[in-house]
Amino acid sequence: MKYIVYADDIQLYITCVVSELPTVVKRMEACIADIQMWLTCNLLVLNLKKTEAMLFGTRQQLEKCTVSELRVGDVSIPFSSTVRDLGVFLDSTLSMESHVNRLCSGCYMYLRVIHRLRKSLTKKHRLLAVQSLVLSRLKYCTPALIGLNDKLVSKLQLVHYAAIRTVLEFKKSDRISHHLINHNWLSIEYLIKYRFLLLLVSVLFHSSPKYLCERIRFHENARSLRSILSQRLTSNRTRTHAADKAFSNFALHLWNSLPQFLRNSSIKSFP
Repeated sequence: MKYIVYADDIQLYITCVVSELPTVVKRMEACIADIQMWLTCNLLVLNLKKTEAMLFGTRQQLEKCTVSELRVGDVSIPFSSTVRDLGVFLDSTLSMESHVNRLCSGCYMYLRVIHRLRKSLTKKHRLLAVQSLVLSRLKYCTPALIGLNDKLVSKLQLVHYAAIRTVLEFKKSDRISHHLINHNWLSIEYLIKYRFLLLLVSVLFHSSPKYLCERIRFHENARSLRSILSQRLTSNRTRTHAADKAFSNFALHLWNSLPQFLRNSSIKSFP
């Protein structure tokens, strides 16, 4: 059993195979009961109304699950299909479809408001409004969007294009590809990779956050070879598409695909 603490929120998680799920659920229920007892002894209360439970796995694995809820005392906590974690909506298969749909809906709402006020705003103020209300949301937790399918990336890219058109007062039929370059705006696909690399550099060379540092390491040869200077990460074998989206595996492919002069650069940071 592992846990993560964010201020007054506690997340408990454990991995298992489908056949072990009933036993693991019993362990989770016992752990929550112990936490509830400790809180009671310290004059605190566990808010079971805000407590959520969720199963993560592939569609085939989830279909085999026979357990549908957690029980803590007399309270039943059914497994949710979507939960919100620090502003990111997670679904059972980690497809991020729910998060992208909600994100796009919120961004379009703010773009409509800015569009109605466009006559009262200068280009500078439109840019500030779009950056603070729309682009900041698109950039939030982008490393969590690694491995998105093309359909969801296209949805986010359309929001990005709509934001740029709002700033520049372009029509839907106007081409804006060259304006991305002129204003140093990355497309959504490369924005996700760039923000992921920022996190990866922090993990590799600044050892932060520590729980991610344990999952990746540089390749080490038994003998002294020229390849030791390549700064490549150790390869991991995966069998499923979901495993390919894990931080350690995506970091491996993205980092090793960089030119060697970047991996060996003495400047271990990005602008």
